[in-house]
Amino acid sequence: SDEGFDLVVGFSWGGGVACWLLDEGGWSGRTLLLAPTVFAMASASRQALPQFEVPRCHRRGVGNGGEAGLYAFCASADPFCPSGQVPYLRQRGAEVRVVRDAHVLDGAHTWEQIKRSFEELLEISGTDML
Repeated sequence: SDEGFDLVVGFSWGGGVACWLLDEGGWSGRTLLLAPTVFAMASASRQALPQFEVPRCHRRGVGNGGEAGLYAFCASADPFCPSGQVPYLRQRGAEVRVVRDAHVLDGAHTWEQIKRSFEELLEISGTDML
């Protein structure tokens, strides 16, 4: 259930878990995926890729002030998240950002972009952050 939660953030394996939650209806709210290993998880579990779709009302530019309800950050040098995930996530309705970074997404420029996306998803300004 989405009740009581504003946002799900999933990094690496947790990003894959978030994709399955979206697919199976365990979560339908705003989501931030950081280097999600959804392809690796599907391969390891011998399951088909989750076929969730971000509702049109949560897609960028569709009656919501241009905000997306699902952001994904994929690193250009990530051995765990192949580049094929980018079109897969975009087809699901995600706003995908490919950054020059490694799987851990620890670059300062990357974190600045992640912070902005986090704030957009929560609809708060940087000054309201703790």
